[in-house]
Amino acid sequence: MGGSESKPSSDSSTDREEGGGLYESQKSALKASAIAVGTAAVAGAALAWAAASKDASSSGDGDDGDNRMMKAPGRNGEYIRRRQFEDDPKKYFRNQRNKD
Repeated sequence: MGGSESKPSSDSSTDREEGGGLYESQKSALKASAIAVGTAAVAGAALAWAAASKDASSSGDGDDGDNRMMKAPGRNGEYIRRRQFEDDPKKYFRNQRNKD
């Protein structure tokens, strides 16, 4: 049969390569989508955590500075409002001495 004879075609392997390429691009697109969804979920969780921790640290009335607490000096582990102490520390210690 000479030079014009064709060899058995390997079209099936070519089809697999072309189809495999399509399959690979679909896999790549799926991976990219999964990464995007995962990133969005992590970002959403981080925002939710930040909002929850801010709500937990404040009473909700907007006066964050007025509601902060501190360990009361000389009272064995009692807590008082920081603002109460900072407004007039002299008065606080004077009252503390008068209680004894």
